[in-house]
Amino acid sequence: MKVLFITSFYSALRKSVYEKSWNPEGMPAISKLFEKLHKTNILFDSILINNDNNNYKIVKVKPFIADFHILNKPNILSKLDNVLVFKIFSNLAFSISNFIFSYRLCKKNNYNIIYVDRANVFIGALFKIFTQKKVVLRLHGITTHFVLFKNRYYKIRNFIRYYSFKVKFDHIISSEDGTPVFQFLEKYTSPSTPKTVMLNGISKKSFCNSIDIRKKHNILQGIPIILFVGRLEADKGIHEFVKSIIKLNELNQKFFAIIIGDGTYFYSIKNTLKDFPNIILNGSIPHADIYSYYLVSDIYVSLNYLGNLSNTVLEALYGQNCIVSFKPDYNESRDLSTNKYLNGGIITIDRYNCEVELTKELEHLITNPNVVQKNKDQSSLLANKILLDWEERIEKEIEILKSTINE
Repeated sequence: MKVLFITSFYSALRKSVYEKSWNPEGMPAISKLFEKLHKTNILFDSILINNDNNNYKIVKVKPFIADFHILNKPNILSKLDNVLVFKIFSNLAFSISNFIFSYRLCKKNNYNIIYVDRANVFIGALFKIFTQKKVVLRLHGITTHFVLFKNRYYKIRNFIRYYSFKVKFDHIISSEDGTPVFQFLEKYTSPSTPKTVMLNGISKKSFCNSIDIRKKHNILQGIPIILFVGRLEADKGIHEFVKSIIKLNELNQKFFAIIIGDGTYFYSIKNTLKDFPNIILNGSIPHADIYSYYLVSDIYVSLNYLGNLSNTVLEALYGQNCIVSFKPDYNESRDLSTNKYLNGGIITIDRYNCEVELTKELEHLITNPNVVQKNKDQSSLLANKILLDWEERIEKEIEILKSTINE
């Protein structure tokens, strides 16, 4: 088997590619797949689609023998992005250009299967329409697509993307992440395309206290720790979390909050929190270090407005945290699967009254350690029931790729 990946240039891969040495951060689904393919001697190359204005690069990353092709948006197209109509043309031209590059690479290296992510569904559709290649579409959830495709204007404006999803792919694999995946697959993809939806895995063997977090941040024993992990973006609920923690600090200062992540609002949040010594802001940290934070934390807060069955929530579950997150949103079909898997095991609040309810709930929890412990115990039971190690989880995905080739 020889696989060609056509994916966005995920933040999880940037550091490794630029340093030419494997040290992934962020989303593990793609990096764990690369590692497993390498470990089992399955050949692959990767095309990383990047909107930055740089020259084309081909990079080797130790220990892989794979080629990492970085395709950057040409300056002439990037200049068109400031006007909506021109941006649509710019994105279309860039996708067609990337397809031509990918097609030529396929002819040269004769890959058995093409693996494309959601952002590059149009390229995958072109492969299915114009070639005989096997194509697997990988959805890491579906973000806002289910809701947006209901809007006629959005559907017309994005008709190429809309109809690309309806192409009969050889298989669609999706993460079960709290977004309305099943509803989207039923309504907006070909009914004859085989589909598999799975929870992401966790690295069970990596869960150890490699860092003494309390010593590192000078946190006394017995002081509860509240943890937030994720991209510092509006749809992750970072603003609501910061506002709630500041209000909580006015009510009760006997806690520490730790925020781990990077993103658009890192520096503005850093400035907001500069006068709060018990609220710690870290940037992105390596996978190997994150587990120490889960294991020492008492309360984990997830405020992802798109869906809350993400990698970080699964890891917090396995780390035996008391988890606070959103109630299901039946209007947009969000977190229905979160409720299905974690029902009774997490504390939920109303997303439309988040700041008030979160502050109230956290104040209740830090003053009632017995309630926290009860929920930590429930997390442990749920984790053992529903979670797979990444090794086992990725093996299932590789088996799908192999069976797709043989069909």
